[in-house]
Amino acid sequence: MKKFLFKSLSIILIGFLTLSVFANDKKSKKILIMGDSISAGYGLRNGLGWVDLMSLRLKNQNTQIINASISGETTAGGRQRVNPLIQQITPDILIIELGANDGLRGFPIEMTKGNLDHMIKSAKPNKLKFYYLV
Repeated sequence: MKKFLFKSLSIILIGFLTLSVFANDKKSKKILIMGDSISAGYGLRNGLGWVDLMSLRLKNQNTQIINASISGETTAGGRQRVNPLIQQITPDILIIELGANDGLRGFPIEMTKGNLDHMIKSAKPNKLKFYYLV
């Protein structure tokens, strides 16, 4: 329960951070979200996931949100998909919400950390702002 609460609060914080990035910026922005079932909205009615709620909040901010989240996704899957997605979408911001399924499956922490590090390093040369939630 504590981890779920922490993750929920972290997601809310990311939403506010993202809003603050756009506060005075009129340029169109693209946000790429790579996550697991939490970001995909698994088990929730349409429109009630955090990505949907953030989309509504940013509706008038000249922002496009691309939700590339997959239920059951691991950091290894995210690592494989991050570069092609960045090249295809050319986002301004990358939000990574991965790692929970690695833990549930008992993957070594070092592997998870390495995959996340790779994803973050993939964002840096493209000058993306990035946030990650584990």
